[in-house]
Amino acid sequence: MQLDEIVGKSHFVAKDGDKTVAIVLDKESKQLYHYALKAKKSGKGLFLTSFRKTNKISIDKIRKKAKENKVKILKDNLP
Repeated sequence: MQLDEIVGKSHFVAKDGDKTVAIVLDKESKQLYHYALKAKKSGKGLFLTSFRKTNKISIDKIRKKAKENKVKILKDNLP
């Protein structure tokens, strides 16, 4: 998949401080990918700060942080 396809098909999105973290499932390979985006204060720039393969454990950690009110989940379409 191309990066723009991956970002456009995010299945899980959370706001963690000043960055947005998201997870997408590549249906062909069944692989989960985790990435983080950070915007400039002016709003005129968006930066990909990390991109890596991940697993369900990582998603569960983010969900746990949300229950503790440390992050805000914006979208959760993953099992």
